[in-house]
Amino acid sequence: MGKRLVSILGEQSGRVTASMLLVTLVVTMVLAGALASTAKAATLSSVSDTITSSAPGAATSHVLAFTTITTIATAATTSITFDSNFNMNSITCADVSSAILDTCNITGHVVSFSLSSGSVAPGAHTVTIGNTVKILNPSTANTSYQITIATPSDTGSTWDAIVPQVELTADVNSYFQFVVHGVAAGTCSDGTESISTDVTSTDTSVPFGTLAANTPVTLASKLTARTNAADGFIVSIEQNHDMTASSGATIDTFQDGTPPGAGGAVWASPTHVSGTPTTYGHQGFQSTDYTDGPNTAGNWFGLQDGHANAVTVFAYGSPTAGGAALGGTDVSGQNAACVGYRTEISDLQEPGHYESRVMYIGTATF
Repeated sequence: MGKRLVSILGEQSGRVTASMLLVTLVVTMVLAGALASTAKAATLSSVSDTITSSAPGAATSHVLAFTTITTIATAATTSITFDSNFNMNSITCADVSSAILDTCNITGHVVSFSLSSGSVAPGAHTVTIGNTVKILNPSTANTSYQITIATPSDTGSTWDAIVPQVELTADVNSYFQFVVHGVAAGTCSDGTESISTDVTSTDTSVPFGTLAANTPVTLASKLTARTNAADGFIVSIEQNHDMTASSGATIDTFQDGTPPGAGGAVWASPTHVSGTPTTYGHQGFQSTDYTDGPNTAGNWFGLQDGHANAVTVFAYGSPTAGGAALGGTDVSGQNAACVGYRTEISDLQEPGHYESRVMYIGTATF
């Protein structure tokens, strides 16, 4: 009986040992299989896709970057698979470029390529897709779409977030400020050019006072402007009529009733020919902005009656900050100009109180 028990226990022990050995082998094989699988599909690192636009439906180039940890053998295929919501837009291999490819194939949403000679060492690589023809982004916003990169040994994924464009808005009010200023006797300066004056003017009057024969009298008005108009501004001047007395006598326009042509003329006294009233006295003007207005520095010009004969005296073709009178710094011909008025009579000029009105017309072009 005792021997039989020992025999049975021995048999049992042998079976247990065999079973344990079988389990151990199975477990070892499973672990080996798992390790083999891990080595076959390592993970790419630093995987990214830089796109030229994240807007829904936008035509976009992709620069995919990734780092491999395993050598890519000669002729081995690397693939990039886009989410099916991307529209490949009939791109061709001509739209794909990289240092790790010289052969290419595009099927559906998969771009695959290989190097026909030489292997690709582990490291950082980039692939650009969309050199000419671009891939169209998915149309659904606020959604991310996966892109998978696979080499024979390594895989990795990245995501493109498609988001609506953000609209920035702002409003800027337009403005144009143009002011006429009186000038004290002495000098009117626009920052560079100047006119010498004999009598003080005000913002609304140019009072020549009582005139003496053969003695020219000069006054000036200073013009300042500021605007954000894209094409700047123009200021023109027009006179309603020659300076006229209640008797109908006139102090005619410089020179002897006939304005000089373009470029003006050096000031000259009236020729005082008896019986020719236009030669008895005359009144002219000049502007320090002679680049845009009267075009010869220091010369004098005549005004003819009416709007049709308006003359530009001040202009600038871009936005400009205000001159000194408007809180800025005078810049000749840009935000400041002086307009001078001169009158001279001969001893033949008829007596009386003479007057006329001059109007400045400022026009900004936005």
